[in-house]
Amino acid sequence: MDNPDFLQWRDDKHSRLLWIEGDASQGKTRLLYDISNELQLSLDDALVLFLLFQATENNPTGTTEMMRRLIYLFVKQRPPLRLHVDIERCHSGRAAFQGPDGAAVLSYLLSTILADPNLPNTYMIVDMFGEPDDDFSKTLDFLVRKPTPSRIKWVFAPQEGQIR
Repeated sequence: MDNPDFLQWRDDKHSRLLWIEGDASQGKTRLLYDISNELQLSLDDALVLFLLFQATENNPTGTTEMMRRLIYLFVKQRPPLRLHVDIERCHSGRAAFQGPDGAAVLSYLLSTILADPNLPNTYMIVDMFGEPDDDFSKTLDFLVRKPTPSRIKWVFAPQEGQIR
């Protein structure tokens, strides 16, 4: 927790992405867990979301699923954010979350949540296993490079050989 890159990412409002790389079984998940605990203990009223995103045959993967899981974590930890989901459901209909436009609807919904003025400093930690879908680079671009408030920060730890 004394690493200069970590401290810069945590303390500098312009530093929004911390990328953690390493071979399999080198302790990335443990490190992310420790980062999550450190943030929760050291930052008052910060929202810390930890997403273990494992791509397997039996586990849905991809851009749409990652956004769905992040939205779920937001609503679970901050129930008032459910209002955004309810508004979008009224506007687009429940089927829109599942249909061919699901990624676009979830993308818009996640954008509205991230822009919510009542959202505190937010740290999203994404630990990835398995192969991402072809849209992963688009997802990463959307999540990290899209203009969002400086209070939103990301940590990504891809499996060895995943897209950077």
